[in-house]
Amino acid sequence: MKTAIDRASEAIEAAEIMFVDEMGVALDLSPAAKIALTVRIAAAIRAAVAEERTRLISVQGVSRSSAALRRAAANVPAPVIRPL
Repeated sequence: MKTAIDRASEAIEAAEIMFVDEMGVALDLSPAAKIALTVRIAAAIRAAVAEERTRLISVQGVSRSSAALRRAAANVPAPVIRPL
């Protein structure tokens, strides 16, 4: 059974692919440029999720070291990049 996080990850991945496909056509991007765009989008999403996770942890009043926060933020699933 898939968790909510699994379903959200799949939805984000599908949205990334659709966006890159649309932008690739609109901007006439090469396959390599599409992959680069996908990587940048995925990195931006991971950074935003990590930042929000860190913010939520600090708001909840959980006392953690910065190393522990980095480890928690690093648990964001890596994007799966498929050839276009």
